[in-house]
Amino acid sequence: MNHEPDLNLRRERVDLILNAGAIGFIGLGGLGLIALIGGVWGSEGVGLFTELLAIWIIAAQFGVLGIQTSALRSTSIAKTHLQRREAAWTAVFTTCITGGSCALLVAILADPIANAFGDEGLTQALTLASPGILLFSLNKVLIFSLNGLRHMRLVAVANALRMIVLLFFTGLLFWFEIPIENLGLAMTAAEMVVFLFAGSSLALRYKPCLENLAANIRSHIAFGSKALPGGAILELNTRVDVLTLGLLVEQDLVGVYGYALAFAEGHQQIAVVFRNQFNPRIAGYLVRRDRHGLKALFRKGGRACLNALLVTALVGVAGLPLVLMMQPKGDEFASAPMIFAIIATGTVLGGRWLPFSMIQLQGGRPGAYSRLVFYVLVINVIANLALIPFLGIFGAAIGTSISLIAMGLLSRAAMGRVETAIQSEAAVADQSHGE
Repeated sequence: MNHEPDLNLRRERVDLILNAGAIGFIGLGGLGLIALIGGVWGSEGVGLFTELLAIWIIAAQFGVLGIQTSALRSTSIAKTHLQRREAAWTAVFTTCITGGSCALLVAILADPIANAFGDEGLTQALTLASPGILLFSLNKVLIFSLNGLRHMRLVAVANALRMIVLLFFTGLLFWFEIPIENLGLAMTAAEMVVFLFAGSSLALRYKPCLENLAANIRSHIAFGSKALPGGAILELNTRVDVLTLGLLVEQDLVGVYGYALAFAEGHQQIAVVFRNQFNPRIAGYLVRRDRHGLKALFRKGGRACLNALLVTALVGVAGLPLVLMMQPKGDEFASAPMIFAIIATGTVLGGRWLPFSMIQLQGGRPGAYSRLVFYVLVINVIANLALIPFLGIFGAAIGTSISLIAMGLLSRAAMGRVETAIQSEAAVADQSHGE
């Protein structure tokens, strides 16, 4: 009797539990980080961190140039060990060039960006964080490669390690009474540690290989450049609220919103765990045109993700007010529980389909994926611009919630189109065999 399917299923469950645990740890660590910043530097400190993180994430998306998606797909479908080595390491090499260029540009533009946000401290924070943009870009490629190669335990450790180191260095800032503007240095240090871990983990299992470098670079750039609009828009979509608030309201209000957003994004990571676990399976099903396997994954996986999101949302709604009661300067963040509840509602309503938001990428259609997230961005921008002038930070929360629901519904539509396409191909094949 062949027990390999059972072993694979058990391994997948263990991987899912470990990644869920890592995300849970990251979520708790993120809450600890935002609590530390809020308790020591107040809402203005949280505001600076929220703005810095928004710029950092968007800049890194352009630094990685969508290459991480090419690394994920190419490693997922590679048939030989050599092909896996080539796919991963040529993606890393290409990102050294793109990420380094973007990091340098951010360092040069740090002062004008800070002036646009009306925050002088942001200049120093961005300057110190700029080397980390290169490292963050490389880490995305390394972690996505490990994801595609099904080393999900290493993915879990790498993601958790980032939070551990960031907490440690932020704690040092507090201990030595160093100004919050130096937080960019802590972010760079965290990415350096993750880079050393993820890079060595990949190298030990897949010896660095730059065979067929020119052809692989062209392939990564071609796929990545098509995925870039989707990836960049997706990251921008997660920061539309922060960027709009940063330009329209005071920094302390951005800090209040950022405090709640840290909880909300920790909640959303549940869907990311499921998505990371499902992506390699989706790619395999699509290559084999396995409609039944894909449909079963949609049904069972979507239900599991929704249940997890619902439970954690209820825990967050009940727990956040208790956290604020124990938080130094907690009265500055009195509006945070309502903001969290609004955003979490949108996450739950779209939650059944959020783990499958990258199905078009896994099917080799990055352009279609880019269009999907562009539609979500448009909805998000319109909602935020319409609501923030009247409702302030609550308007930003409602706009973000609407965009999460839209992402879920559009992902559901994409899933339906993929199923229909595979079913149509099967019908044509059966008809041809019948003839």
